[in-house]
Amino acid sequence: MGNRRKKILVSHNLYGNPYDPIAHHTTMAGELRKGERIPRRPLPDFAESGTLSAGLKRDGIVKTALEDSNEYGPHSMILLLMVVASVTGGILLAFRYI
Repeated sequence: MGNRRKKILVSHNLYGNPYDPIAHHTTMAGELRKGERIPRRPLPDFAESGTLSAGLKRDGIVKTALEDSNEYGPHSMILLLMVVASVTGGILLAFRYI
């Protein structure tokens, strides 16, 4: 049983040890450069906006938060979190009185 399990684990890896972090595995994220363990992904399209409100007006909260279309991605992610939490809280509060 143990020998069969080992063959199954190794059969999915073309380079020998499946737990070796330095092995050159094929990844979906991008090309693995020499000396790096985490592959780099291509940079997204990025356009600077002057202020948070200008960035949200131009790109929208979802594109800014989830696709990093401008420099206010983390700020808009916090705003999106507050909106989702408020909606969830409102739904739970409504269930209390139904």
